[in-house]
Amino acid sequence: MVPEQNGDENVEADGSIEKTKRWTAEEMEFLKANHDKMSTRELSERLKTTESSVNNKLRRLRLKRNIRWTRTKILDAIQKRANMRKDLTASDVQKDDNQLYSATCRHFGTWIEAIHAAGLDYDIIKGRKKA
Repeated sequence: MVPEQNGDENVEADGSIEKTKRWTAEEMEFLKANHDKMSTRELSERLKTTESSVNNKLRRLRLKRNIRWTRTKILDAIQKRANMRKDLTASDVQKDDNQLYSATCRHFGTWIEAIHAAGLDYDIIKGRKKA
């Protein structure tokens, strides 16, 4: 007799088996429809699961975020975050939108260089967070 499974199984390095969330059809459809429009954090909050679970499901479904980042797109994304009053510190952007952060480092060298190229002052941004 095969035991009933309530979720996917992950085999850990020590050989133990860990049960994970079983995704509903609705959740998978939402993920497919929004994976290239929302950050991993936004998806995980909306789906009430972890960012790791979202990333694992994206990988299993072979869903890729195919943004072709250019310097202009990066600067536009930074300006959009600024206009929305989202945090622009490197650590928060890295957590919130890792694709943007990684692309920025590839194109500009550092997050701070991109902030300056966008016409913003990183010292003020850092100070804003502390306030």
